[in-house]
Amino acid sequence: MISIISLISIIFLVNHEVSDEGMGMMKENVHGFFELPYHEKQKSAQRPGSLDGYGQAFVTSHDQSWSGMT
Repeated sequence: MISIISLISIIFLVNHEVSDEGMGMMKENVHGFFELPYHEKQKSAQRPGSLDGYGQAFVTSHDQSWSGMT
């Protein structure tokens, strides 16, 4: 999902009472993270067996299609 967010730059929140200022800060932080060099992002990488962290738990090959994953 993080990869999709970085690709299309859209986060949709409804009824979560997040202020415009909070949304702006989140957008800046997300953009800043994806601007980091690869080795810096890897410090937040998913650990084996975990869904938490930066990465794609559901991607199993470079040739994998996103179709059917929604």
